[in-house]
This record gives sequence, structure tokens and C-alpha cells, in this order.
Amino acid sequence: MPELHQKGVDLVLELLDVADHPGSLPDLETRNLLKRAATTLSELLVRDKPAATRMPEQGKP
Repeated sequence: MPELHQKGVDLVLELLDVADHPGSLPDLETRNLLKRAATTLSELLVRDKPAATRMPEQGKP
């Protein structure tokens, strides 16, 4: 999943840039950035969830 890792890196850089320049984005773009960051973080957490706590896939023993 190198694409997910790169997506996370890109978002971190964008978030840091926005944090250094408050008010540089319109409110709608700021909300969209935060939603993308939350979605990506969720994807990373699912990917990195310890195997012992993962739900078994349906149809697999």
C-alpha cells in the first residue's frame, strides 16, 4: 500500500503548510482538507490495526 503511505505524506505536508499560513484557504477548502486527512488517517489505522483485533473476513474460516 505505498499509495496510502504517499497519500498520508502529501496530506501531512499540506496540513503543515496550512498551519503555517492560517486563513490562507477558504473555509470550504479547509473543511475538505480536514475531511481528506480524517479519511486517510482512518485508512491508515485500519491498515495498521494489529492482526489479533481484526475481524475475520466473511467467507474465510
